[in-house]
Amino acid sequence: LILVFLVFRDQTRIAAAAGVLCLLVGVVLGSQTGIPNWPRAAVPPVILSLLAIVALATVAVRGMVHRIDQLGDTRNLTQERTQRQQTAHTRRSARMDRINRHVRPVLERVAAGEEFDEEDLVHARLLERQLRDGIRAPSLSVPPVIEAVRAARLRGVAVTLLDDRGLDELSPDEREAVFDSASRLLVAELAELGGGELTAR
Repeated sequence: LILVFLVFRDQTRIAAAAGVLCLLVGVVLGSQTGIPNWPRAAVPPVILSLLAIVALATVAVRGMVHRIDQLGDTRNLTQERTQRQQTAHTRRSARMDRINRHVRPVLERVAAGEEFDEEDLVHARLLERQLRDGIRAPSLSVPPVIEAVRAARLRGVAVTLLDDRGLDELSPDEREAVFDSASRLLVAELAELGGGELTAR
């Protein structure tokens, strides 16, 4: 029973060593004492058969458990990938809503043949650069960064935003922490600039 328990506890090597030791002790003592039927006592077939069956069953179950662990890992990866896709979809939808909210009035005025003054042209140029930012750096297209970039460009700062997707390899929590720190730093830097050029990558 102890050997069977050891096998179930994934200590097959210890159980096998203990079983061999018990057999050797039984053979040595049986041959020296001359007890009747000592081979049957030293090598009990029922116990050995049970131990062999349990050992084989444990090996089979261990393979199934390993497969279950692999399936669990695959499921976790799939869930993480799905979460990233949902996050990206949500950001794209929000970006499209912002584009529609800002671009539609300008296009409607163009379609109506209205004239544009200098302020309108500045607004259109800023809007065009904001759209480019959304293509080149979609992860940075969040309201605090957008407002800071717009204000800096109004002050004459040449701002370029780039995103090489370097955060995609991180976990969602790590990605959020890095992005939060980077965006706050970018907003602070933009607030201090009255001119010149800044590239955020």
